[in-house]
Amino acid sequence: MIYKAISVRQPWAEYIIGHGKDVENRTWETDYRGPLLIHAGKAWGPGCGPHWDPYDTTRLIVRGRCGAPDLPPEAFVRSAIIGQVDMVDCTFGYPSKWAELYSCHWVFANPRRWADPVPWKGRLGLFDVELP
Repeated sequence: MIYKAISVRQPWAEYIIGHGKDVENRTWETDYRGPLLIHAGKAWGPGCGPHWDPYDTTRLIVRGRCGAPDLPPEAFVRSAIIGQVDMVDCTFGYPSKWAELYSCHWVFANPRRWADPVPWKGRLGLFDVELP
């Protein structure tokens, strides 16, 4: 079966799948709606990684504004498909604590973590993944 997927840098991919991040902030819109695989990218998001600064902006956003747990770097799987969501909307001005001003908001629902991540090479944009 062929699925649509998107690569998301850590820690954001983990927060989408397991910690209530219902919006992915992008610079571009999509008409796609339906099941969407979440691929945890190889690279860390800016300011993230194995040597996180406890006062780093990303960590402050996660803990303060969004109330998500501050996980250690080893909690983040990378270079693998870690789960899936339902892509339910793509809009501007979505009322979520995860929504960033001036971004296009990809709105997700029903996150499901896969018991076993599937190693996969990510790509830019939406891409197809063929799985049995």
